[in-house]
Amino acid sequence: MINGLQTFLPRMIERGGGGYVVNTASGAGLVPDSSVLYTTAKFAVVGLSESLHRELGEHGIDVSVLCPGPVDTGIIHNTSSAGGGIAVTRQAELTEEAGDFLKNGTSIDAVGEMVLAGMEARSLWIHR
Repeated sequence: MINGLQTFLPRMIERGGGGYVVNTASGAGLVPDSSVLYTTAKFAVVGLSESLHRELGEHGIDVSVLCPGPVDTGIIHNTSSAGGGIAVTRQAELTEEAGDFLKNGTSIDAVGEMVLAGMEARSLWIHR
């Protein structure tokens, strides 16, 4: 996310035509839980997005932060099926529990619709 912002924001500002930035955090960026490092990273995305929202308005650039709850992306299955060396190995029961939690979450299509609706409303916050 930082690399994308560093790459594209100066160009967007220089171009002068406005634009839109949507950063993806998590519901964990709003409500802390026991995953200290994950929560810290997501709180950082929220704070950065709030600051950018204030700073970039004068350039006609809107900013939203997406804070979904669980989303059914298949990330646990797809990461573990990618082969060794890609992901940190976790206890099978934790991975299965996380997979079940996410599988019962919002569909990726519904999240996409949430993002579009949030952008159309020019909402800082996109969450359900």
